[in-house]
Amino acid sequence: MGRGTYRFPTYVRTEIGVDRKITIAHAHPWLGVRAANALDAFLPTDVQNNVGSPAFGQFYNSEYRQIRIHVRFER
Repeated sequence: MGRGTYRFPTYVRTEIGVDRKITIAHAHPWLGVRAANALDAFLPTDVQNNVGSPAFGQFYNSEYRQIRIHVRFER
């Protein structure tokens, strides 16, 4: 096998977010929701590179879906 034959698979990572400016007393913060890996795709971060292992070449430790709420203050 040639060098670089076994590579990480190509993947698409989707991130979405929604922000809304709200009013609380005299402040006007932005309130938002963000989703990383929104489609919950398989996004491997590690590969088994031990040639003696029966799982040699398999990918694992996928990033999981994250949903975050955030608040942003501006002047």
